[in-house]
Amino acid sequence: MDFQPFARWFRAASPYIRAHSDRRFVVTLPQACLGYSGLKNLARDLALLQVLGIRLVLLLESESDSSETQFADLEAFKYQLEGLFRRGLPIGSHRNQAIPTVVSAFRCPVDASTDANDADGKSTYELCDAVANTTSVVIVKPVCRNHAGKQTLVRPGHALFELSRELKPDKIIVLRHADEPVLAETETHSHLSTDAFEKLLESQQATYTSKETMQALLSLCRDGVPRGHIVSFENDGALLGELFTPDGTGLQVSNDDYLTIREATYEDVDTVLELLKTDVEEDRLVPRDRKELTNSDTTVFIALHDETPVGCVALYQLSDGMQEVGSLVAAAKHRDRNIGGRLLATAEREAKRRGARHTFVFSKHATAWFRNRDYEPAQVESLPDGRRRDYDTSRNSTLLIKELA
Repeated sequence: MDFQPFARWFRAASPYIRAHSDRRFVVTLPQACLGYSGLKNLARDLALLQVLGIRLVLLLESESDSSETQFADLEAFKYQLEGLFRRGLPIGSHRNQAIPTVVSAFRCPVDASTDANDADGKSTYELCDAVANTTSVVIVKPVCRNHAGKQTLVRPGHALFELSRELKPDKIIVLRHADEPVLAETETHSHLSTDAFEKLLESQQATYTSKETMQALLSLCRDGVPRGHIVSFENDGALLGELFTPDGTGLQVSNDDYLTIREATYEDVDTVLELLKTDVEEDRLVPRDRKELTNSDTTVFIALHDETPVGCVALYQLSDGMQEVGSLVAAAKHRDRNIGGRLLATAEREAKRRGARHTFVFSKHATAWFRNRDYEPAQVESLPDGRRRDYDTSRNSTLLIKELA
């Protein structure tokens, strides 16, 4: 059996396993999951998170009304989840070992007249204490009593906001149907800032209930929840893919972009070569070997999202007051975050620090992009003698030069 693919995945996932351990996640489970054929696998994935040391609070999402049918469906959903967790993980040493659960209602302040002494559901503060003192999976039913003593269901968005505001989780994960409008964005994005997410919500048509939940997620991320995630519950394994792979499988929302740019070290060379590989194979970049990238005249900068490499740029030999910028690449799912522009600016600052008066690039497919950043087409005769002699005319690249202010 070839264990290498598994070993590669496990090694790549290990930083996320460590980062998530002993963190608190609030996960919304819509009532639509009740009829979902893959609920068993979803429950197993949630159980796996608990085994890895993640403290889970599962918020059952009711529909928008409080009919008897809705109450019955919510109770059936709760019992089904409890039954699945009692089975433990499907294989290995945890097989048939129950994943402990705690079920709780909570009193959400629906309006000012809500009975403050309601004993049927725990207050959010009491729920916080229960969560803090248990390693069990906490299943929360969004049920309360109104001022007339009638049991009601709390709207999903309101329940998520009130619960998370008190629990202050490290992550909020909103599970949704695969056709949820915001999930269409995952084809081109894996991460959005809160501002970009707000604009996206304004531009999309969605049900009131869904939009309310998304607005709650937006507000919570702005108020201090580090990260929110929107993931399809219908995509088997998507929850694990979102949490344990660099690009994820859903959409991440946060107030910060978690991007750092630093100078690459010798240990980063393999990573840089891997970043360049696709663009080199598709003839968008000139091939570079290990020797060129580690030459004393070369400086490489690498961009990392959550310590995951998502782009790079190199500065090559400085001569006659000119410095070449090359090997500029940004991961496809992160290009909307202006990583290329930020890498280019970093390289230009370093070139200027070294005394360069101009930077230059050769480009076959991104001429317009560089021109938008003050690079102007120039003749090869403008280059220093050594670089002019090395120029490969067969590539048909455009030379662009920028004067550094």
